[in-house]
Amino acid sequence: QSIIAGTALSLLRNRPAWICRLTNNPYHEIPWFLLPWARWSLARADWVAGCSNGVSTSLAEYLRLDPSRVVTLRNVVDLDDIQRRSRESLAENMKPRRFTVVHAGRCHPQKNQRLLLEAFARFRGRPADLWILGKGPLRGALEAQARRLGLVEQVRWLGFQKNPHSLVRAADCFALSSNYEGLPNALIESLACGTPVVSTDAPYGPAELVRPGENGWLTPVGDSTALADALERLADSPEERRCMSEAAPSSMREQFDPNDVLDGYVRLIRETVDAHAMRACQRSNR
Repeated sequence: QSIIAGTALSLLRNRPAWICRLTNNPYHEIPWFLLPWARWSLARADWVAGCSNGVSTSLAEYLRLDPSRVVTLRNVVDLDDIQRRSRESLAENMKPRRFTVVHAGRCHPQKNQRLLLEAFARFRGRPADLWILGKGPLRGALEAQARRLGLVEQVRWLGFQKNPHSLVRAADCFALSSNYEGLPNALIESLACGTPVVSTDAPYGPAELVRPGENGWLTPVGDSTALADALERLADSPEERRCMSEAAPSSMREQFDPNDVLDGYVRLIRETVDAHAMRACQRSNR
């Protein structure tokens, strides 16, 4: 869509201001056969913005953009609303009664729930549960994998949830097993709820959110053993979970204060509009 927008804008006689923001890993989202078009199109934007520092850096590299025209505009997250909704009561049959890992995300290769199931197999027959929130094309294949691993009694497929935050807050930890990301809202929201996280160090985003040993743990992408080790560590360390739970919300407040994030958007928009107005004025005076 951004490529098409850039192409359309380049054909206009009086091109309007354009800030292009991308929210996922461009190496995965822009295939090689579209790369020349993407480079040509996005070079016409006033600014190209990534949702995380990692995405911004990769945009400049992959699309060969002038780094001085690439900025980071983080996600706007209503932390107060997330925390308020996380405190809503759960139905009795949804309250965890033993160590519980929660995951939220579409059932898609990017999220690699296969890896999470492989890691959780370490808990087969132990007092532990895995809640998986979300839908997607791989749901059936993942359920079949859980059956093969002997996890039928321990994995709950909860699908789409109108309020996932209360479930996330009730769990002992949140697990993200992605192969790549941009800036995963699921991690931001989980930490805002006070739930420690275990995440793959997927490019990009998790390393900018997770402070190992403080609010969660990072593990190598694709390494089910490392993911299982981190989950097991939290399962065996209630005191560590408690300390991480206390630190998690403030770690998100530091990065996602809504006023600070929105100020960044407003400043960039004003700067871009003012620059266009100045150029228009200069053309009219020639």
